[in-house]
Amino acid sequence: MFRIILILLFLYFSFLISNAQGPEISYYHNDKTNLTWTSANISFKSGSTQKTPFVPVINSNYCPYGTGNYAKDVKVSGKLVLLSGLKSEKIGSSGCLAGKVILMPYCRASEEPDFLEQIRRLCQMDIEAVVLFSVTGTRQTLNFQDKELTSSNVPIIFITHKTACEIFAASGMSFPKISEKKKEDVFFRELICSFHLNMKGDFEEVQSEFRTIRFNDNLIDSSSIKELGVLTDSAMSFVARLFAPINPVLFHQTVTCFSDFDEKIFYTSHWGRGMATQHGNFSVFEEKLPAYELAVHEMTHSVFYKNWGETISFLDEGIAMYAEAKSGDPDKNHKKTAKYLTNKELLPLEELLKIDIGADKRFTEMGYAAAGSFTGFLIESYGMKKFLNLWVLGINWEGVYHKTTFQLERDWHQWLASQNPKQQMIH
Repeated sequence: MFRIILILLFLYFSFLISNAQGPEISYYHNDKTNLTWTSANISFKSGSTQKTPFVPVINSNYCPYGTGNYAKDVKVSGKLVLLSGLKSEKIGSSGCLAGKVILMPYCRASEEPDFLEQIRRLCQMDIEAVVLFSVTGTRQTLNFQDKELTSSNVPIIFITHKTACEIFAASGMSFPKISEKKKEDVFFRELICSFHLNMKGDFEEVQSEFRTIRFNDNLIDSSSIKELGVLTDSAMSFVARLFAPINPVLFHQTVTCFSDFDEKIFYTSHWGRGMATQHGNFSVFEEKLPAYELAVHEMTHSVFYKNWGETISFLDEGIAMYAEAKSGDPDKNHKKTAKYLTNKELLPLEELLKIDIGADKRFTEMGYAAAGSFTGFLIESYGMKKFLNLWVLGINWEGVYHKTTFQLERDWHQWLASQNPKQQMIH
């Protein structure tokens, strides 16, 4: 019995490991971690250096600040200046910050409306970079979805409290006393060490009529990307045929490929294999071409985002899972959902509609399958145009289908039973 328990535990933890879609952020803040696409350190004129672990701050185009939307390598070198804010007009107007790397604290008080404005002002002062550090030991990552800052070419990165302490120690000073609630004093001090940052940001591009594929050519070879281009074009053609009844406009797609999960998380701050946004698709290439069905899934997200905006997670993933199934096994979502229903594990529709699929790890697998199945039921029972009306009109169930969610749930379960007559369904 003990041996059986050990085997079951091994299988369970093997499942968790095999389903992990990227390292924790602490991986990047570990000074033992070496990233092939970036390096950062502090140095002295003598030539001694100390590694500086960091993560880039991600902008509204889902790329690190300073890379110009994956068009520019980052090469920074300059003296470090500790600055707690620009409340002193003398600091902001004297020109003493030009060519410097600004070391600036980030805490709860930084979430005040004027903080981003201070960062914008800094980026207009001919500085080299902004290094934000955590005042406490809790925060590990930081994103600014700021359109004005996104147009700036100044790199912005984030370091932990521990790394900041090491920088201050190297400069012969203790950690400055900064209030977590309110920053009352303005710190301005040039440190005795310099800061250096190099990061690959200029990605190679392969283009066709309907898509651009971006990738780090040091990590992925061009021949594989060309094969991916053919796959992507085929997926786009399929999506265009599938959704022809609702006449989507086929906008030019940008697909950014990463060699593995660690690279994707570093550049986008998104945990997982794929991500579709209004700015394009971001996917892990891994060791082989992604499945055709996955390409269709992500293209569907982009087509709906760019044509009709966003909606709740359940329908958002539902339409992508519906298209994915249609491009491979049309019944796979229904089979999985029917099994959940038979085993009395399927959540009520009202609960499924509230799930942020992918973020809620407890019900992600169920959420994907159920979303695809329910969306398929709606489209095959009522037509694609009504489903689009539901998407556009703000999830007005009774206004579009003249039924409540409870009635639709009952019909869906009955429809599943008719599609899977060999399984005993639970009503």
